[in-house]
Amino acid sequence: LPAVRYGSSSRRVEVRATVAKMRMFVLWGLVALVLVGTARGQGNLYELSIVHINDFHARFEEVNAASVSCNREGGDTCVGGYARTMTVLKKLLAERNNPLYFNAGDNFQGTLWYNIHRWNATVEFLN
Repeated sequence: LPAVRYGSSSRRVEVRATVAKMRMFVLWGLVALVLVGTARGQGNLYELSIVHINDFHARFEEVNAASVSCNREGGDTCVGGYARTMTVLKKLLAERNNPLYFNAGDNFQGTLWYNIHRWNATVEFLN
């Protein structure tokens, strides 16, 4: 994409990210059309499972319903966190027929993990 010649550098990043998202949307739309088109001509369908996460926001630690640090001793019901997310993800990938895993992004900003370590911690966990 050519660089946008107006506005700030953050605007350029935003425009490029939006265009990249639109391209991915179009690409997956075409993939879906091809899969549907090829399945129509056959007597049996190909079973496919899509496992998808997004908007992780560097939430490595579990939180309570208010999205703040979880306190089990205080009676909080804890949700989320990297360990819980990956446990469910690995279980789904093992159980499902022909699973495709998609991470739609928005994994970084949102907690002190990102504020202190920037993308480094998130990249390590996601890899």
